[in-house]
Amino acid sequence: AIDYEQVSSDLQPQREIMKVLQNYRLSNNLTQEQFAEKSGISLSDIKMLESATVDSSLDLLKRLADSIKMELRISFVPVDM
Repeated sequence: AIDYEQVSSDLQPQREIMKVLQNYRLSNNLTQEQFAEKSGISLSDIKMLESATVDSSLDLLKRLADSIKMELRISFVPVDM
């Protein structure tokens, strides 16, 4: 049986990345094409990141953060059991 609650929980980091990228792009009035050009990331990668359909490599996320003058932070947080 599929544990839909676990699947939803596993997708949370991808959704957060998607929200941050879309919010940045939209608040700066950029199309995906303009954002790709500005960041040096391919349009197809931008589309995948914004749709949360790909597990992003750390290098890609670091390059993206650098290009938009943001700090990439990744945390390990204890899970309450």
